[in-house]
Amino acid sequence: MNPVLIEVLRGSAVESLHAGALAIVDASGAVHTALGDIDRPIFPRSAVKLLQALPLVGRQRRGRGLATDRRRLGPGLRLAVADHDWAATAPGLVVRISVGIAGGMPPLQADKLLKRADEALYAAKRAGRNRAHVD
Repeated sequence: MNPVLIEVLRGSAVESLHAGALAIVDASGAVHTALGDIDRPIFPRSAVKLLQALPLVGRQRRGRGLATDRRRLGPGLRLAVADHDWAATAPGLVVRISVGIAGGMPPLQADKLLKRADEALYAAKRAGRNRAHVD
């Protein structure tokens, strides 16, 4: 059983408890700290999609991380999704993504950046499936 990681209080009353597992690993995948059943399969929801993309953003190609070039990031994410063995999840499953990318130099307000990224995503979707659009 996984330990309680979050306890939500309403005043002094416990409103809800949230159990889970976590692992801290290095770049080679070696586990340095673990809590709970880290080997149990999970099926993340939409809220963690950004976390799932983090390893792709930091991946080095020709000495540069994908994050250093917004124009390469979208195609890189699309390729990573296309290369994944989705049949292991469900036979015949094909997954594609559309990506909207925005960026800029500080000071940049988060709400404006998110609005630009959202507009870029809808531009990618309007262009067809499996597209990346950079603002």
